[in-house]
Amino acid sequence: MVGSTEGRLTDDRPPHKTTLVWDLPIRLWHWVFAAAVVTCLLTGLVDSLYYIEIHATAGTTIVALIVLRLLMAVFGGTYTRWRYYRISIREFIKHFKRQRTWEPHTAPGVILVLLLLTLAGAQSLSGLVMTDDIFFDGPLYRSVSDEVRDAGNWIHREAWIGVVALVLVHVITQLVYAFVLRDKLPLGMITGRKAASIPPTTVNWIAFAGCLCVAGYIWWVLFTL
Repeated sequence: MVGSTEGRLTDDRPPHKTTLVWDLPIRLWHWVFAAAVVTCLLTGLVDSLYYIEIHATAGTTIVALIVLRLLMAVFGGTYTRWRYYRISIREFIKHFKRQRTWEPHTAPGVILVLLLLTLAGAQSLSGLVMTDDIFFDGPLYRSVSDEVRDAGNWIHREAWIGVVALVLVHVITQLVYAFVLRDKLPLGMITGRKAASIPPTTVNWIAFAGCLCVAGYIWWVLFTL
């Protein structure tokens, strides 16, 4: 869908100043999520009881983090909300023609975020109902039917490939921005700032604390099952 042009800079030239787009909560979320995903990918390839426990803890953390991100998309900072995640073919094409409108998020970036959340969510949720028949049964393994278990096992053994592919696309893209295009965009998840003609983001810390409590409770319940 195509959003309104309010808050956009329609000139293709970048703004002279940067603005705060990624608030502190979303930056912290990003790095914790990245650490959990990398931990899951690395430990999931090792047949060891010790690493399986780390893998399961990291996977449970991903489930809680995705819940937190979904809550932040409704109650979080200004540009973490769904209404700023616009997707349109026109904006997608314009981005690769370097004809950007300097909104909070690029069309390719939005697509990557949605795909990564979907695949990582499927991967981590499937881990809750699967078994490796040796070391590990998911916390919900005995609460679902054989069909759901079989589906969970298949998803968990296949979806990680898509997660790896998306992570590689993301990393390579950031390297291209930094070293080929000489763009400061990769620093966004450190400084929170980006060239954009929009007001700085705002955060309702009370709402964020509530979202964090809900996600933390879900993590605790799954971890203790």
